Amino acid sequence: MPVPEPGHARGAGGWLGGIMAVLSFRPGGRSRMDAECASEKEPFWLLAVRRVQRMGPAFLALNAAVVGALTALGSYLFHLGIENGLIGRGNGIALRLAWGPEWVLFERPTRAAWGNCFLAVAFPALGLVLAAGLVRILSPQEVGHGVAGLMEAMALRGGRVRMRPAVARVLAAILTIVAGGSVGPEDPNVQIGATVGSWLAQRLRLSSERIRTLAACGAASGIASAFNAPIAGVFFAQEVILGEFTTGGFAMVVLAAVTASVITRVLRGDSPAFRIPEYTLRSPWELFLYLGLGLAAALVSTLYVRGLLRLEEHFQAWRSPFWLKAALGGAMVGAAGVAFPQLFGVGYDTMEALLRGEAMALWVLVALMALKPLLTALTLAAGGSGGVFAPSLFIGAMLGGAFGQAVGKLMPGIAAPPPAYALVGMGGVLAGAVHCPITAILLLFEMTRDYRIILPVMLCAAVSTLVAQHLSPGSVYTGRLARRGIYLQQGRDRHVLEMVTVEEAMTRDFASVSPELSLEELGRLFEQSGHHGAAVVDSEGRLFGVVTLSDYHRSLEEGKGRKVVDICTRNPVVLYPDQNLHEAMVLLASRDVGRVPVVTRDDPQRVVGMVRRSDVIRAYRLGLARRMEVERRMQEMRLVSHRGGELLTVELGQGAAAVGRPVRALNLPFGTIIATIQRGERAIIPRGDTTLQQGDRLVLLVDGPETGALVRALLLEGKGLTAGETLCQAEHVLRPGAAAVGKRIAELGLPRGSLVVRVVRQGQEIVPHGDTRLEAGDRVVVEVRPEDIEATERCLLGAGNFPGRAQESGTRGMEA
Repeated sequence: MPVPEPGHARGAGGWLGGIMAVLSFRPGGRSRMDAECASEKEPFWLLAVRRVQRMGPAFLALNAAVVGALTALGSYLFHLGIENGLIGRGNGIALRLAWGPEWVLFERPTRAAWGNCFLAVAFPALGLVLAAGLVRILSPQEVGHGVAGLMEAMALRGGRVRMRPAVARVLAAILTIVAGGSVGPEDPNVQIGATVGSWLAQRLRLSSERIRTLAACGAASGIASAFNAPIAGVFFAQEVILGEFTTGGFAMVVLAAVTASVITRVLRGDSPAFRIPEYTLRSPWELFLYLGLGLAAALVSTLYVRGLLRLEEHFQAWRSPFWLKAALGGAMVGAAGVAFPQLFGVGYDTMEALLRGEAMALWVLVALMALKPLLTALTLAAGGSGGVFAPSLFIGAMLGGAFGQAVGKLMPGIAAPPPAYALVGMGGVLAGAVHCPITAILLLFEMTRDYRIILPVMLCAAVSTLVAQHLSPGSVYTGRLARRGIYLQQGRDRHVLEMVTVEEAMTRDFASVSPELSLEELGRLFEQSGHHGAAVVDSEGRLFGVVTLSDYHRSLEEGKGRKVVDICTRNPVVLYPDQNLHEAMVLLASRDVGRVPVVTRDDPQRVVGMVRRSDVIRAYRLGLARRMEVERRMQEMRLVSHRGGELLTVELGQGAAAVGRPVRALNLPFGTIIATIQRGERAIIPRGDTTLQQGDRLVLLVDGPETGALVRALLLEGKGLTAGETLCQAEHVLRPGAAAVGKRIAELGLPRGSLVVRVVRQGQEIVPHGDTRLEAGDRVVVEVRPEDIEATERCLLGAGNFPGRAQESGTRGMEA
């Protein structure tokens, strides 16, 4: 079983190492630590940190507090950057260059006003061009961003977040918000915290599990700093970032969030984000109104998420220069802001005014609710950076305000004032868009510090989440990842069952009987065959029903029936071969049956197999094997990520060259890896005999943009390679003095395309990463081209004194 490597560090240490070194100083001669340092050639500060690491949880708690403090400081600087660039709180530089809807619709424009109108359109366009250009310059290969990118890092890279792309996104978010882009500040805050936590853990050479924990600590601290809401930050990290509630790192996440919140309150004050008037539940019947608001919030949030993802897809497919996309998107945002300046920037002022009870026309609320999702999608799709939390809150406030005005006119004696519905709507839309009901409930409570509104918020958030998950399984974050073939689901056992199809698990050796068969003959059949059930088919071989041993015994006890037709279950539920075992298990459990016939979709009356509970249990082992294959592929994805590779998504449309061909026949460039194949709602682990179909979405790992373009051309047009390449596996044992001893994998200088696939140390397999430091005695397995075997030996062993062993492994190509 793979275990995390202890690892070693290099280079300078930093402030924490210096403190540890001072605390461990011994006057008078060299300490044992000095001797260790001299013998192992490790920095003095790192050995001091290693000593403190033996404290276990206390050391991790210290790091969590440090992450919380640094995140709070980073968040404060981020907000200073926004506030110093804004005219007015949270509404962008275009706020005073635009005007309200009454001016545009009912007053005659002046010459000066037309000039302001031009500036109101030009500033968002210029800001988005600068933001998109900054990201392209500093992180040209970065695909995921914000919370979605962090979730990807947690799933594929063990929580390892890159510093440079994160800095680029944060700076781009400042430019976007200052220019009036319709986004929020919370995603950059989360990115600041997660980057700090991941960076610190990597510098200390902690295990992947602790890197994930400290990255989650940073994410919680980011939400705590952005909204002054430590409790919501904790549950956001558990509910959204990690995707599961675990007790292992919960205390550390709490400590980080509390530390960040305390420092934020010192720097920015302790006032709630929104001040709302006194609220009381007028009647228990009012809860039904909040139930209706929850349904409306689910519908609005689903449209919001789908529109955002669809618009991002269109902009990505649009083959034009990035600056043209950014300029067009920014100009459209500015044009809408000319009529409705409340749409610029975050929109906190508008939300706070609505919650204070300031009058807003119903048609204005509806217009803002409809336009905000569109402008947020335009801002992000055009290349801007920022969060979707604040836009979700804005949309929910407008929805709730409009809903409150409507029900207030219809039921004035029961309905609460519109501000109450606006507040509840904020929680409903946020929960529906992000699929995080607990975070939404706690966030609204901490932002208002008013417990009286908690029951309606809980009801609305729960209903919105349930309905939104039914309408659209993916959230605004997981939907982005799903488009690229990355599927994050809770429940490991469910995921195992989803990896096996009904066709692979069903038994084809099933009994079938005629409806006219006598019960005596049925009893003999059960006794002789050992089957406990049979499919009942008519003379034409079409499914008539299902009969079980229990049906037979019951008929004997009750004395009813003489033939199978009298006791069988007619029109039974069926399964199809392409369904997964999770669906089969749900059907077996919900109908309380022990077996279900399998029929083809082309002919639903023709039985091709039977699925029994025992078949599901046996197939579970196959699912476990495939999950191990997924984990192996994720390890390869991490290695490619450290080598500077990138993720490529290709959808096989009508006429694509790869349609109908097995994976092994594709002959893709050396080092290209197929991670997953998305076929409809099912993720397929590719094998050599997997035949590609029209509509398949392939997620591949490639060496760079040039290779990606070649792979895309080969799959879609058939252009590119004509022959595959053969790979060898070279296995080497690193003796003392070998060239690779003491080096990190990323420092080896292996030939291009070579991949370290396994490191065995003292009988235990280590998951190799770019920062894995090799030691004497390690057994290293590398996949290389035959012509690169000698060059690989020189990199690992030195000047040819340590021969390695190479074994042919056949054509790899995309099958790896």
